Amino acid sequence: MADKAPKADSYRALLLNLANGEPVNAQRLTHWRTEEEFLRVAFYNPKAFRHCGFEAAHCCASIHGVCWQAFTELHDESPDSEMDGTVLLSRMRTLDEERLGGPSGWLWLNAFLSENPIKRDHGLTHHLRFLLSYHRVARTVRQNAKLADRLTTDPDIAGLEADFISAASDNVYQYQGEGVLEPPVDQLEWDAHTSDLGSLVKTGNKFLDIVTGGGLGRGDMMVWGGGTNCGKSYAAERMTVDQARLGLKNLYISCEDSLELMRCRMYADFCDPPFEPKEIRNRKADAAVVQAAIAKQRAVFGGRVYVVERKKPTIGQLTALIRAYHYTVGLDSVIVDYLQAVTEDEPMQNKVQEMGSVLSKLKRCFTECYVAGTVFSQYNRDSYKDGAEPGMNSFKYCGDIENEAEVIVLYWRDADNVLHARVPKLKWSRGGRYRFIVHQHDVTGCELSWEEDNQDQDSRDEKKGCKTC
Repeated sequence: MADKAPKADSYRALLLNLANGEPVNAQRLTHWRTEEEFLRVAFYNPKAFRHCGFEAAHCCASIHGVCWQAFTELHDESPDSEMDGTVLLSRMRTLDEERLGGPSGWLWLNAFLSENPIKRDHGLTHHLRFLLSYHRVARTVRQNAKLADRLTTDPDIAGLEADFISAASDNVYQYQGEGVLEPPVDQLEWDAHTSDLGSLVKTGNKFLDIVTGGGLGRGDMMVWGGGTNCGKSYAAERMTVDQARLGLKNLYISCEDSLELMRCRMYADFCDPPFEPKEIRNRKADAAVVQAAIAKQRAVFGGRVYVVERKKPTIGQLTALIRAYHYTVGLDSVIVDYLQAVTEDEPMQNKVQEMGSVLSKLKRCFTECYVAGTVFSQYNRDSYKDGAEPGMNSFKYCGDIENEAEVIVLYWRDADNVLHARVPKLKWSRGGRYRFIVHQHDVTGCELSWEEDNQDQDSRDEKKGCKTC
């Protein structure tokens, strides 16, 4: 409902209309009050608000926009000076003499300064974010209204849809990070005695948590490589279970296997006596044992684990799914199995460039959602045949992994079918020397434990039938 009063150009004007019995939109009244409170706290704390990302165009009330423009101009001229009400009004009059000249300007200023300001931190963290978000939404509505006019005239519907998506993305990311001033690095708090680091998410694997210095950082990405039938999905299942035992919220997205298969693998991990996942899947396993396993799994997961099947998704579909779960339920960790099953929204001719783009967008999604991300990846087929040990250039279609990932884990089976793991990259420390042997259950196939592989390089080369030159 629009206001009928024609001269409502500030919060004070809305209050006057309300006092005169004229209709006033309640939502607009609340929003303009927020704008005025924000301007007032900025007036009393000019240094904290000058470079906060707010602009005059973000104000919905026109006089508020004039006030902010005057505020920024005065601060640019005298950055170290305190704000003065008379000087502020004088500058506002030079910008809009018609509305602020004479007694009307003084009436507005006296009302503006008559109330105490809200706390500075509340103005920066709450009011500023609210006003920027409101502006983003309003701008999106205006842009979409223009695009909607093309719906009955433009034959290129696919292009129109792309313009809608692009406009929405631009509005979302245009102000990301604005409104937050980082303190000098020497003023950041640090407690050297605190061992419970909130920025780290444990993987649940004892050895990985040790070599990574406590786990993955939020926003970090771990890429886990393996050949076909090497055990990547079982590693993802084990990580999901271990993180659930730590009380973490986990989203496990399978881009290849069905939800039924993933559930059967998890049930097999809890069965006693053990059954193969295929026996559970085809209902050949003892029903009582499976029901008991399901009860154990529910007790461990506690409603914190989300397992989703999304076969062959585009990167847009995948990141939208991650954001939906993050904003709805909150997440600590995301597992994507596997990278090469994900495509660009508009596939490219060059698969290497396409995978690089997919990986970059996935990493940005992990950073924005502040979650620890684990991505499983296939090798080139020649990289794991005959028990050969893979390197960081073994990933299929993806040479950007070494640059994007904070942690890289490589899986492979030797000529004796023994499963090995190596950690060739760690941003936090020297990688390459961390090698492990991975034990799996003979019946279920689920991972049991890792042990350090202390075999020297000559012994490994001799076992592979070669010598290091």
